[in-house]
Amino acid sequence: MKSANVLEIVPRGRMLFLEQIIIPPTREHTVTAVVDLMRLERDGFPISRPAITGCTRVLLELRYQNATTVYKHDLEGVVLEQSAIYYREETNRLLESCDAAEYLRRVCDFADSRISTH
Repeated sequence: MKSANVLEIVPRGRMLFLEQIIIPPTREHTVTAVVDLMRLERDGFPISRPAITGCTRVLLELRYQNATTVYKHDLEGVVLEQSAIYYREETNRLLESCDAAEYLRRVCDFADSRISTH
């Protein structure tokens, strides 16, 4: 039963976890770790996708006071920025090293591989 002006245990637990664990020491390390794992995978190294998925789910569950998820506030922009940089660099590399037909084949192969793994 919910008492007046007292948060229920699960929302309060999430808020405490966010305030005491995620925000002070962990937030920057978590963002850096996710971005580093993405970079490693893009470079062809095997990674633990369940680790990234689990981390992302936690960040999607936790919300700041303004109801914005920790994922949206702290991670999404960095992921989008790093992805834009990666794909811009990869595009330039392929444009310099391939003719038009080879470029299109590689782009199609890449797109097919991404669709089949997700």
